[in-house]
Order: sequence, then C-alpha cells, then structure tokens
Amino acid sequence: MPYEFFPHTGDIGIRVWGRSLEELLRSAAQAFTTVVVDPASVRELEAVILSCRASAPDLLLHDFLGELLFQFDARGRLVKDAEVAVAHDGESWLAEARTRGERIDAGRHHPKVLVKGITYHALAVNETAEGWQGTVILDI
Repeated sequence: MPYEFFPHTGDIGIRVWGRSLEELLRSAAQAFTTVVVDPASVRELEAVILSCRASAPDLLLHDFLGELLFQFDARGRLVKDAEVAVAHDGESWLAEARTRGERIDAGRHHPKVLVKGITYHALAVNETAEGWQGTVILDI
C-alpha cells in the first residue's frame, strides 16, 4: 500500500509514498478515498480532469487534496484512481490528473468520516533516494 494512516488528535494523518511525485499524488488520491468511503465500493464510471498549481511540492499535495475534497463536497464525486502528470517550470509545480470515479450513490457508498479541510500542520513532501514521501493531516 503506498500510504498509511497515523493518529492525530481529532484528525487523520496520512503518509504517502511514490517513486515519482506523480505516484505520490496518486497515492494521496487513493488514501483520501479510503478515508471517506470503502474504496472497493467506488467504480470507475466517469473521468474528470483536475489541475492545480503551487509554488512547492508540499503545497501541490495540499492543493491536490483540496481539489479532491471540493469534488467530494460540492459535486458529490468519489475518485477511485488518478493518472497524474506533474511539470515544474522553475517557479511553480503543475499537476494535471485524469481522475476516474463516480458520483456518490447513497445505496452503495456509506461515508466513514467527513473531511472538513486539508491542513498545513505537519505538511511535508520530500524527495529521497527511494522516491518521494509526503505527510498531510486531514481535518475531520
């Protein structure tokens, strides 16, 4: 599993990994879905393109998860998987993701928790010899 959860007072902590920044963001999308519903209940029925830009990889992770939260809250959309491309132009990082998932179906999807926001507390993304690792806290 390219992610793990850790306890955080009143919130949910997530550590994510990937051989690339693209894989790290894909892992973060899968972790987010696992937090809110049983990921086995989500089907890949539609594709939606998401994009975000940030000045650093940690802020890109934050904004990417914020976009997934917006899709969930405002559009009632769950993401099963994501194909992510990341570009760096020297000043900013751009992530474009083709997400696959479906709208929430009350008969099949039973929310486990409701995420209120993506925090900046303990937010980190680092490149290591093995790839990329990140930490983020979800406010629930």
